[in-house]
Amino acid sequence: MKKNRMPIILCAGQNGRALIYGYVDSEPVAGKPVRLSDARMVLQFPSGGTFGLAASGPPKGSRVTAAVATTVETSWQEWLAVTAAAAQVFDAAD
Repeated sequence: MKKNRMPIILCAGQNGRALIYGYVDSEPVAGKPVRLSDARMVLQFPSGGTFGLAASGPPKGSRVTAAVATTVETSWQEWLAVTAAAAQVFDAAD
């Protein structure tokens, strides 16, 4: 996990169905854009749900994109804090 940054999963898009993992400098505020660093989109994961992703990272068989340096999401529904263990799994996904 990166120092001074918090790993999160952001439920983005009009319906909140796009799952984006990345780092933020501070907790997101409802109604405000969110800037994510080292962001990856979770395209597919076989089980465990969104909370499972936040707790354990993407399980085997998941599809996660390559990281982009920065993205700003303006349409998001909710966010979840990610455990340090899950962040290591996400960061190792290539």
